[in-house]
Amino acid sequence: MKNENHSNIISLLNNLYTPYQSLATKDKNFRFIITTLDAIRLWDIQKASGRQINWIPLRRIEFSESIELFNEVTKKLESDSRVSVIRKCISDCNGHPRMLEKFYELLSNTTALTTYGSAALMEELTKKIVHFFVNYITFSVVKLALLGEHVRLDTKVKVTVDKELSVKDLIASGVYINSVTKQADITKVIPTLTLVSLYYFCMETGASLMYSRGVQY
Repeated sequence: MKNENHSNIISLLNNLYTPYQSLATKDKNFRFIITTLDAIRLWDIQKASGRQINWIPLRRIEFSESIELFNEVTKKLESDSRVSVIRKCISDCNGHPRMLEKFYELLSNTTALTTYGSAALMEELTKKIVHFFVNYITFSVVKLALLGEHVRLDTKVKVTVDKELSVKDLIASGVYINSVTKQADITKVIPTLTLVSLYYFCMETGASLMYSRGVQY
């Protein structure tokens, strides 16, 4: 899957560049706008070109907006307690658009919608989105969130044996869910993970879910 994604991104970039191949060097000043769910992988490929990439993360969806998106789904439920279970899971998605999308897909399963508890729903949701952050939810990433301390945006975090990324890159990719777009002069944040991300880490490592610091509820 990793190699396939890498090849797909390279192919995309090559296709975008093709119309400009015949232009004179002085005319090759062009910009692309690309939406992606894998910002870090795109950053890895594109940085070799020397071009600056300006990341503009989409804002998280407010809880009230998230609830509204699921109105048609919750109308099918017969008990308030069941609606509460679904709303708790919506809250745990913390406004992350792709998580909400996958949770909506999960609830198309009538059994999941009407009988699964919140823990079972979150486990199934984690399985649906695991490939989006499987390479980035590491011990170092989780530890920094659980410490609950302010860190600089340029702080490096180890994500693989031979690779480090800055906190800003991890925010841009959606691993940390902090927003740094409201204040241009912000230099420090408290790195924050979604509960789903922590749930994935616990599934992979057998860690306890008793830890809550650095996790956004």
